[in-house]
Amino acid sequence: MTDSRKETADSLIWQPLFQQRLFRTLMKAFSYPGRCYHLPPGLQPQKAVMAILATLADAEVSVADCTQQLDALDQQRLGAPVVDPSEARFVVAAAERAPDFTPSIGSLESPELSATLLLPVKALGTALAQGLQLSLTGAGVQGQRSLAVAGLHPDWLTSRQRWNQSFPMGVELLLCDGMQLVALPRTTRIQCKRIN
Repeated sequence: MTDSRKETADSLIWQPLFQQRLFRTLMKAFSYPGRCYHLPPGLQPQKAVMAILATLADAEVSVADCTQQLDALDQQRLGAPVVDPSEARFVVAAAERAPDFTPSIGSLESPELSATLLLPVKALGTALAQGLQLSLTGAGVQGQRSLAVAGLHPDWLTSRQRWNQSFPMGVELLLCDGMQLVALPRTTRIQCKRIN
């Protein structure tokens, strides 16, 4: 890719029209947990995490980057305070490894101050050859929905259950494979089994 094409692809995530499209996609994903939604066209898969952060975070919303996916220029453009994952509103973490921190779950008075965990995974779909098969129920899910995820350590789901046991406090999960995303709000109940 030439430098000018790369610069155009990188700058796409900072354009208001692109962010509006992605924001609508994110709202749909949280309204219908477990459904896969394609990211807006023109986005490079390796920039998907940064695009989501650029859409959701700002100078008033803290971010933790446990995976060092954000370079100095991205952090400068984002303008969000970079803090410890236990304090951040948005946490980017390695999905394939077990969580090694406890995120903010908010409080009874301010449950909205809890964290959204952004986990880049290998693949999302309804049928995959390996990974985890999730059965989802709860608000926004008609009956039961199946979701297959590759590259997600099962301890994320075990920890999520513990973090979300005192509703309305808890965390939201946002899974992204670079091409599509899935939201798992705290109201979603998950049963999990391995796919071999």
